Amino acid sequence: MTNPSSKYDENILLFIARGKWQDIVQKMKPSIDPAILKRINKNNGSASVNGARFDNGFALLSWDLKKPKAEVVNLIGELLHAPEHLTAEQLTGVVPFAVKQVIKTDENKVVQAPKAERSIRSNWIRCSEENARPAHKFLLQNGLTRILDLERSDIWFVPGRKNLFSFRRATHSIVCGSRNSNGELAAHYRIPISSEGILSGEIKRFSSDKRSTLANTTPVRLGFPDNGILFLAKDVLSAMAIFEATGIPTWVSISGDWKGVTLPKHVSTVVLWANKRSKDTPTPDDEHFIDVLQGQGRACGLLTPTRDLKVGEPELSWFDMWQTEGASAFPTTARALSVTHSIKAS
Repeated sequence: MTNPSSKYDENILLFIARGKWQDIVQKMKPSIDPAILKRINKNNGSASVNGARFDNGFALLSWDLKKPKAEVVNLIGELLHAPEHLTAEQLTGVVPFAVKQVIKTDENKVVQAPKAERSIRSNWIRCSEENARPAHKFLLQNGLTRILDLERSDIWFVPGRKNLFSFRRATHSIVCGSRNSNGELAAHYRIPISSEGILSGEIKRFSSDKRSTLANTTPVRLGFPDNGILFLAKDVLSAMAIFEATGIPTWVSISGDWKGVTLPKHVSTVVLWANKRSKDTPTPDDEHFIDVLQGQGRACGLLTPTRDLKVGEPELSWFDMWQTEGASAFPTTARALSVTHSIKAS
C-alpha cells in the first residue's frame, strides 16, 4: 500500500518499526506528553488521544505534527534507514503476520490472532526470552549470541517433555523457522539440545504443514539485508557462525541447497559461504546458482574455509571453523565482498 507521494511502503515500515514506536514518536516529537507516550502501542504505534483513536503511528504523527501522512511516512523511512520503493511482495514472504494484517485492538476485547500467528505452536518460546535457558546455554557456550538481539527472526526454543517410562532426560530443541508466502511457518530446522545446552543429536529439517515441501519454502533469515548485502550459508549452524563473525545478514535454505532460494530484488551483492569438501568444491549447483545471480546483474562470489581437510574428514563447515579458530578464521566484510563480481543481464 505505497502512497503515491511517499518513497516507502507502509507495510515494510510497520515491519521494520515493530517494537520501536515509542522511540520513533519521541524522536519525531521530543516535546510529546510522557503520559501519551506510554499509551502508544510499541508494535504498530496505535493510540487513543483525547478521545480520538489512531490505528497506527503514521496516523498519530500525521495528526500530531499537522503534516500530510505521505510526508510522515517519508520522515520515518529516513529515520529507520529503510529501503526505498520496496514492496511486501518483493520480500518473498519475509513480512510476518503482524504486518500483513492490521488488527484494530480494543482494551476490553480479545482479538483472535491471525492464522499465521496461530501456526506457531503454543509451547514455542522465543530464544530471546528469559525462560529459554537451555537455548541460552547452547548459544553462549558456542559464542553465538548475536541472534538473540534480532528483532525480526523465527528462532524459537521448544522445551522437551520428560518421558515417565524412560530414564532418559528430556531433549529440548532450538527451532529455526521458515515462512511461506502467507507468512505462516512452513518448514524449520530442529537443533536438539540438552538442558545443559549441549548438542544432543542430529540436526534435522521438517515441513511444518502438509502443503509445503522443503524445496518451496523461503530461507531461514538471520537479519534483513537493508543495505543490499546478503550472505548465504549451507547449513544453519554455519549461518549462525557467519552472522556472529561478520554481523552481515545471513540466510540458509531449508532444502539444503540454493536452488529454490529467491532473493529480494533490492539485494545487489551476494556471498555464498560454502563448506569445503574432499571433492567438488564448489559443487556444480553452487556454480550454477552463481551464474544465475550474476545473470541477474548481482555481484556474487563464493568463499570456502582456508584450512585443509584433515585425513578422513569428508567436509569442513564454517561452524567447524568457528569452533576451532573463532572469528580470526573469517575474512573481514571487505575481504568477503572483494570476491564478488557481476555479469549484467542482457
